[in-house]
Amino acid sequence: MAGMSCAPVSDELEALVWTTHGDEADEGFVVEVGEGFEAGSLWSVLVYKDGAGDDRWFLTDGDQLINIGSVYATGLSGFDTVRWDEARLERGQSALAVALACLGSDYPIEKPFLSR
Repeated sequence: MAGMSCAPVSDELEALVWTTHGDEADEGFVVEVGEGFEAGSLWSVLVYKDGAGDDRWFLTDGDQLINIGSVYATGLSGFDTVRWDEARLERGQSALAVALACLGSDYPIEKPFLSR
């Protein structure tokens, strides 16, 4: 987690969240995860509070959102669709922990992305 930092949600990501889920995302943070499916692609974890004040979190490349957990998900299984090696999955987990801390929320469970 060293070197990971939170950035505010960009207007583009807020628009993607609004279009996809109808949620405002202006009270949220983004933490870079690293390379995604394709070489050179950049993925981040996006966390925000929805209109009801519930935490929502997603993996995003700026064009799509993968639900990796929220009050609306049954668990943190979204990373199962991401075929990364264990080091990248660990980085994703760390990015989520950092992002949730910036949002003032607790990390929900231990190592959710490494359970497969």
